Amino acid sequence: ARSYAKSISSEDGIDLSLKVAMNSPTFGSNYTYTNYSANAATYLPAPLPHHVLTPKLYGFYSRGEQLEQSNFSWKYLPIRGYPSTDLSGNKGALLSTDYRFPLLYPETGFLFGGSFFDKLWGSLFYDLGGATFEQASNIKLKRSYGAELNLGTQLFWGYYWFNLKMVYAKGLDEGGEEGIYFTIEM
Repeated sequence: ARSYAKSISSEDGIDLSLKVAMNSPTFGSNYTYTNYSANAATYLPAPLPHHVLTPKLYGFYSRGEQLEQSNFSWKYLPIRGYPSTDLSGNKGALLSTDYRFPLLYPETGFLFGGSFFDKLWGSLFYDLGGATFEQASNIKLKRSYGAELNLGTQLFWGYYWFNLKMVYAKGLDEGGEEGIYFTIEM
C-alpha cells in the first residue's frame, strides 16, 4: 500500500495481515485458547486527489476455552453502531467499506512544534458483519453506516502521532445504536 505527502491514508495497493495469538498458562495466561485473525484491504483511488475508496475484509476464528466475552470478538469485529458486547462468537467476519476524503491541511501547531495539527479528513462508511458460536453459515449479519471526522496530530516534535476521531454511527439491525462518540487512535 502506498501513501504520498498529502495522503490521509494509503491511496493505492493492498494490505494483508494474518495473526495467531496463543494464550496458555505456560505463557502466563489464566486460560488456554488460540485466536486466528485475518485482514485484507485494498485502496482504490477516486477521481479527486487524495480521495480513497477502501473495502476491508476481516475474519477471525477462536478455539479453546471460551471466555465470557467470547474471546474478545469486539477486537476482531469493529462493527460501528453496535455495543462491544453485542456480538459474541468464536468465529466471525466483517466487510467494511470507507470513502475517505481530505477536508483541510492546517499544518500548524504551538509550543515551537511540541504540538502540531497536520490533517483534517472525513470518512463515510458502511459495515456488514457478524459472529456466531454455530456454523459459519449461521452468522446473523448486522449492518451499520455513518461518518467520521479525523484530525491527525503530532506531539513532541513528531515523535508521537495520533488521530482524534469523532464518529457518528447508526446500527440498522437488532441491538444497533445511533450515536456520536469520540476516540483517540494511535
